[in-house]
Amino acid sequence: MYGLILAVFLIAVGFILLTRKFWNTGCATIGVLSAAIGIVWILLSVGTFMEIKTKIPAHNSKKAYVEEQLNKNGRSLNDSIDQNAMQELKVNCNSWLLETQNLKQVWGNWLLIPDDIMELELIK
Repeated sequence: MYGLILAVFLIAVGFILLTRKFWNTGCATIGVLSAAIGIVWILLSVGTFMEIKTKIPAHNSKKAYVEEQLNKNGRSLNDSIDQNAMQELKVNCNSWLLETQNLKQVWGNWLLIPDDIMELELIK
């Protein structure tokens, strides 16, 4: 949230500097850079939010699938291949979750990361 507030502030400062009556090349450059940084920050924040928001249901479905497959009693000839594939899927999902939760803890309100990410559990 703080990142969005800062981005809107940068855009406002940029437009104010660009529309001043008495401006020089330095003011114009700072105004353009300020507005550009603000716009890029907003686009990246919204993109990150949307990407993580769409990956949460995918993580939940993969978690349910892996746990279902690991709890099956029937064994087949391809057991070792299936176990390796499940282990790889589990590691990939857990590493994504840990990285995203770490981003949320470190950056807090500076990035738009949904709070739902902290409620997700690792695949066991």
